[in-house]
Amino acid sequence: MDDILRLLRDNISAVFTLLGVVVGSLLSFLSTSALRMREARLRVTEKIIDQRIQAHEEIARWATSLSNGYGVGHYRDAERTSVFAPGFMLSSDKFGEWKQEFSEIWDRYGFWISAGLHRELRLLSAYVQELSKILAHGYPENIWIVGVMIYEDFPAFMMQIQNQCYRYLTSDALMLRAPSQRVTLAPEAEAAIKRKRELAHTVLFSQRERIEKLARTDPNEVEQGLSFSVFDYFRKQYLAEDEEVDRG
Repeated sequence: MDDILRLLRDNISAVFTLLGVVVGSLLSFLSTSALRMREARLRVTEKIIDQRIQAHEEIARWATSLSNGYGVGHYRDAERTSVFAPGFMLSSDKFGEWKQEFSEIWDRYGFWISAGLHRELRLLSAYVQELSKILAHGYPENIWIVGVMIYEDFPAFMMQIQNQCYRYLTSDALMLRAPSQRVTLAPEAEAAIKRKRELAHTVLFSQRERIEKLARTDPNEVEQGLSFSVFDYFRKQYLAEDEEVDRG
C-alpha cells in the first residue's frame, strides 16, 4: 500500500495529465456530438420552414384566381355598369378544371400550412361542395349566370386566404417557427365559429333557393329574364359554343 501511495506521489503530475486528457477528450466528444445534433436539427428545421414558406406562397398565388372576373354584360341603366362572373365559372369545363386545381393544391400543401389557412381552405371547400351540388342539378349552360349571382363571394375568400398566408410569412416564418395546426385553442375555435357564421351570410347560402331555381331554369328562358344585356363577344365565345355542342 505504501509503495502504491509513493508511486502516485512520485507520478502525480503524469496522473493529472492523463486524467486531463481523458476528461478533455470526453468533453470534446460530447460538445462535438451536441453541435452535430444541433446542426442536424437546424438543417431539418430549415427544410421544413422552406417547404411551408413555399406552400403559403403558392396558395397565396393560386388564391388570385378567386377574384379574376370576366365581363359578361352590362346593366340596362344609364351607367351601363359592367356585369362580371368568376373566370372559372364561364363554362362547366372551366369550373371542373378549377376544382381539380383546388384539389391538387390542397393535396400538395395541406400538410404544411398554418391552422388559420387550413380553416379558410376548409370553408372554401365546404362552399364549393354546396355550389357543386346546386350546379349538378341544373343546366350546365346556366353556370355562368350562377357565377354572376355569387361573384361577390369569391373576393372575400381570396382576402381571407391571402391574409392568413401573409400572417405566416411575416411572423412565424421570420422566427423560424413551424405553423401550428392545433385547432383546440380558444382563439382559433372562436375564429372558426365566427367564419362559419360569415359563410352562412354569403350569397350562395343566403339566396340558395333562388340560385337553385335559376340553375334549373330552361337556358332559353334565362337570358330573357336578365336585368342586363349579355356582351356579344361573350355569347359568341362561350354561349354559342355550348349551343353548337348541344345541337351536335
